Amino acid sequence: MKNLLFVDDEPRVLSGLENLLFSFRREWKMTFVTSGEQALERLREDTYDVIVSDMRMPTMDGATLLAHVKQHHPNVIRIVLSGHSELEAAVRAIPMAHQFLSKPCDPKKLKDVLSRATSLEQIIEDAVVREVLGSLQELPARPKIYTALEQLLRDEKAPLSRVAELVEQDIAISTKLLHIVNTAFFSRGRSISSVREAVPRLGGVFVKNLVLATEVFRSGPQCQVPGFSIDALHEHSLLTGAIARRLLEMLGKGRWADEAFLAGTLHDLGKLVLASAQPQQLAASLQGSVREGRPLSDMEYSQCDAGHAEVGAYLLELWGLPYAVTCAVANHHRPGRVEEGSCELLGFVHLANGLAHEVDGNDVEGAWDRAYLEQRGLLARMDEWRAVAAEVAEGLRET
Repeated sequence: MKNLLFVDDEPRVLSGLENLLFSFRREWKMTFVTSGEQALERLREDTYDVIVSDMRMPTMDGATLLAHVKQHHPNVIRIVLSGHSELEAAVRAIPMAHQFLSKPCDPKKLKDVLSRATSLEQIIEDAVVREVLGSLQELPARPKIYTALEQLLRDEKAPLSRVAELVEQDIAISTKLLHIVNTAFFSRGRSISSVREAVPRLGGVFVKNLVLATEVFRSGPQCQVPGFSIDALHEHSLLTGAIARRLLEMLGKGRWADEAFLAGTLHDLGKLVLASAQPQQLAASLQGSVREGRPLSDMEYSQCDAGHAEVGAYLLELWGLPYAVTCAVANHHRPGRVEEGSCELLGFVHLANGLAHEVDGNDVEGAWDRAYLEQRGLLARMDEWRAVAAEVAEGLRET
């Protein structure tokens, strides 16, 4: 039985949460306390899987509480429950929290978030993957600017100028965003000179997703692992996302284009986690597999990465990203294990990943599940997809 701890200084809020989650009482053990001090006392007495904390509380606010939990109980999943008036306090908690929920919280949203947070182990099928995750001192929190953008964009009336202001707070992300936006693939020949100009052209959601991918790779492992290049992985991931996005647009499925781009750019996130968690083991495994002058292909990497797809999906699920994205990431090497129709993005991310490697000149024999692609009508148009991938790659290279 999962153990959940709820913290809010307003008893009526806690009473409402308890009533709302009454149907889960046989699945979850739930404790409700009215202060950070009481929460720390409970944490000393028992082991919890999830903590859900309010932000504005007297004596000890939510940011301070979650900072303590992060340091002393790093395996506890940390969720913030904050109102719009608490945005300043919530921003302080961004480095401490895995997920954010707005108050008042939609009942279905709250139940979905807690259900997903308490069932993360279902993603992990391999004992080696469990070992990798267990070797992490803590599971990384959501990237800061991405989380702030998500909070802002929950308000449909939020001006795009505010989105630009948030991005401009980070010079490195602003620079990277402008570099990517000015590639031929995104700019369509029109030079974009500022973040404020780029945001309305691309849309707030797309900018948010691009920021997430940029933040994830910027915060990647600092260790030096022979045969592993973050820059090469970032380029491959960006190309995969761009190809997946273009394929969906061509097929008249543009409503999924933003999520396809996000899933493609994050499909190899697990490799960053592995490089952080087990750099020595990774380096030893890579010896003899590296060819001079080019990054490893997925096929070579799969001999030593012990389930990077599942590891990446675990982290994205923890951050509360859409199911379509986490499903595509978890299964991008083995799409056939997912029931048809249950994950619309998967086939396109699987296809785009192989096409991106092929464009880069890597040996892609065995990269695709051809039976899966044929069953979904994608294999017959492979020559067309290759032309699309080459066009996208050329567009991303041009600035």
